[in-house]
Amino acid sequence: MRLTRLALLLCVLCCPGLSPVARAAPFEVETFRPSPQHPVLLLAPRESSRSTLTVVFDVGAVDDNFENGLTRVSQYALLHANARATYEKLTLALYKSAATLEMRTGVHESRFTLTAPPEDFDALARLLLTSLLSPRLDARRFKAALERTVRDPQALDTDNTVERLLTSALLEDSRYRDPNLGSVEKVSDLEPVQVRQYLSNWLAPCNATLIATGRFDAQALRALVAEFQGGIARRIDPPKLQLPFDREAPAEREVRVLAYPIRLETARQAAAARVLASLLEERLYNRFRAAGVGYGFASEPVLSPALDVF
Repeated sequence: MRLTRLALLLCVLCCPGLSPVARAAPFEVETFRPSPQHPVLLLAPRESSRSTLTVVFDVGAVDDNFENGLTRVSQYALLHANARATYEKLTLALYKSAATLEMRTGVHESRFTLTAPPEDFDALARLLLTSLLSPRLDARRFKAALERTVRDPQALDTDNTVERLLTSALLEDSRYRDPNLGSVEKVSDLEPVQVRQYLSNWLAPCNATLIATGRFDAQALRALVAEFQGGIARRIDPPKLQLPFDREAPAEREVRVLAYPIRLETARQAAAARVLASLLEERLYNRFRAAGVGYGFASEPVLSPALDVF
């Protein structure tokens, strides 16, 4: 926890110049969860011209279990092969409100992000959550979901590069070393029954975290979330690392990674780690700039169910 305490100290040192008004401003987040079988709902009301709902499922490409692309196809099926709400209905509602919907697939998580004007947000949130948390797979539209997946130019989130590098080097689980992790090249072999089972067990309410920010009807969201439950809870045991660990692996270009295990247990600690990352990145910039060499660098916390490192 030494690094975390340092991050918290730096966070405090960076904030003394805040005005009394800013320091006293509320920044509260309400957590709502009726039971472990329900989604976690985080409510962060703020005055804003746009409201956002992020739906994060704690399952990702590694949960494909070598059926590469299963998570990505299942996400597309929720939008394109869902009898609960057709993709046409959802698209027209988004277009009418000048709203956006983004879908991403990571190593350990799958997410949908809705951003909309506050006056239309509640209706769109209800439509999206009903589709994602109580889907009815339409086998007649399954082929369309497969076609959308195959045409996807970026199936696996590129933000997962460092996470993939570290987990493949440090963890014994062979799934992390699969060179085709997240690939959608062979999803045409998947059957509707596989996706239906995956949606029922894993891409399910008990593995979902819903984050609402901006202006919205909090009471309506709480009531809506209480309607959805089910699935099998996904759990990953923390790895037992033998440190220090040093490894060299073939790569297309020279990349050097220095990682420190950290333990982040609260949102405040995670925020402090990001502050520390920004400060260290500025120092790295000055150091490389002064040396006058060609460089590319990054400083970041990698927070995942399998591994937390800085």
